[in-house]
Amino acid sequence: MIYWLMFSGRLGSVRGSCATAGSSQTGARRSAPWVLAAGALALACFAAFPWARATAADDVPALVRRAVAEYAADHRGPLGFSRHVVFTLHAGPLSRDVRNDVGVLMRDGEYQRVRYYTGETNGKADDAAALQRQEDQANADIAAGRGFVKRPVDPRFLDDYRFATAACADCAVGREAFAFTSTVHDRQHGHGTIVIDAATGHVEQISYTLEQPPEHATSGDMTETFGEALPGLWTCVRVLETYHGRVGLIGGSASMTTTLDRFHRFPQLDTGLAALSAGSI
Repeated sequence: MIYWLMFSGRLGSVRGSCATAGSSQTGARRSAPWVLAAGALALACFAAFPWARATAADDVPALVRRAVAEYAADHRGPLGFSRHVVFTLHAGPLSRDVRNDVGVLMRDGEYQRVRYYTGETNGKADDAAALQRQEDQANADIAAGRGFVKRPVDPRFLDDYRFATAACADCAVGREAFAFTSTVHDRQHGHGTIVIDAATGHVEQISYTLEQPPEHATSGDMTETFGEALPGLWTCVRVLETYHGRVGLIGGSASMTTTLDRFHRFPQLDTGLAALSAGSI
């Protein structure tokens, strides 16, 4: 996700690309001046605000337009999944290893709610109070529309990007690559390359460099890998992120691997919320 990518002195915001809401903050908040929050991304219905993107769509390559439509169709309705994060930080004498497991619920591509199931910092389990703090912060970020990277194939943000064909020596047969740049320069946008299967319109990979690195970071890069999570659901299933930064004379780096699994479709939002509360997502 997913999906939350913020060096903010905590590891619990809702940020990312494919990844999803929140990561563990215990320990990292106490000892690190900059840490990485888990990554993920919002998804949306391609039909939303069609009047707002009629002009920009004329400049979008046909295969990219198809990928946006496929992406929107795949994510319609209530959708739940689990997100598993492994985060490591090294800054001078400081080293941190943070892991967590979070349930996520979306509807029509928009994040609705998350629940923190487990977390640990440097091998020590986070207690219930720490998990609740992280969960509350992540859900507050969701409500405020913060904490996610605005993906170039999310139809809500298509107008924020410009596309051009790109060479791709490593692409498999039948795949096409497009370079993208953003007209918005903030922490929620990036520039990079998207690879699309020309036969299906499915996105296979998006590689980003963030337009504005998180606080205390000098650079931030992310690669999202897509795959078939369920029949009829082609979505992001893995995210790799790397960051480099400096606080004063101390340089550091952080990396995070996010895995998304246990996808479920629900007939209605209330059913998904009940599953999230029961810990069955």
